[in-house]
Amino acid sequence: MSAFLKGKHCDIAQRFITKRLFLFERACPYRVTYVNFEKETQAGVAKLGKRIEVSEDLPQLMKFETIMHEWAHQILHLRSNAILKDHITKEIEAESVSFIVGYILGVINEISHIYIAEKLAVEQDKLQRLRLYQSISKLSDKRIVRASLTILKKLAYEHRQIQHHIKNGGKNI
Repeated sequence: MSAFLKGKHCDIAQRFITKRLFLFERACPYRVTYVNFEKETQAGVAKLGKRIEVSEDLPQLMKFETIMHEWAHQILHLRSNAILKDHITKEIEAESVSFIVGYILGVINEISHIYIAEKLAVEQDKLQRLRLYQSISKLSDKRIVRASLTILKKLAYEHRQIQHHIKNGGKNI
């Protein structure tokens, strides 16, 4: 959560994220489980189209961002029709989807640009890095937009279901 949010504003922002996290967990077609990873650097992992594991130690905002990122991997890379790509390209594509979905939902993803820059920086040669970026731009843009729309449509459907349930007197969702 942003450092400038304090007191009442922090509580409002936390409730906002918690509601979105709940919606994400319900809408995600893959079971979301919270686990204790042995490596502190690991935030989440997509498990072959079955589930998404997220570190239980993460703050709410990071859990939200991790679910978006891993859900994007499920859509883009773990299906039978997935295009074979190198690890760096896959990470950049998934993080791009996470950023787009978060931005549209009003959740400011403060780490996406840093994460993408770090992945690109792994490539030592500037020319090699430029070629990688150009290939990602050419090959991934439509796939990233389609994956973002897939997630947003599923979230919109789940939101309508919850609203319908509440409107008809349902208390427990």
